[in-house]
Amino acid sequence: MYSNTYKREYARAIGDISYDLSYQLQIIERELKKKDLTAKERSNLLVAESTLKKQVQLKILKLDAKKSVEKLTQQAREEIAIIQKGNEKIGDELDFIQDKLADAFESRTAKAVQSWMKHIREEELEEQKEVLVICKESIRMD
Repeated sequence: MYSNTYKREYARAIGDISYDLSYQLQIIERELKKKDLTAKERSNLLVAESTLKKQVQLKILKLDAKKSVEKLTQQAREEIAIIQKGNEKIGDELDFIQDKLADAFESRTAKAVQSWMKHIREEELEEQKEVLVICKESIRMD
């Protein structure tokens, strides 16, 4: 993979972790091609090769898992933003309806309806705040 030691060491310096495993696998494959290996040496090389391949697979799985978590986190954040916008719109509509009812009734009935609607609105907002808190906690990554 790396044509010389300089490139291999450069890859190590910039944090390319895969260089080491693939380089070690190349060395093991070269050693396995040799004809003058004892059974024990061949067995040890095969075990080492298997272990390195498992490490590579594990690193790939970890990277895939991290990408999936980031994608799901982003989706959850977008959904929370949409829900918040919807809640604001509903609150504005409720204020408008309350004002129109107050204008229409202008009496005790209007005040009773208005206080009832405010109470309903407060309950809904509390529910939505709880849902929002739960959503935010579920996507927290620390």
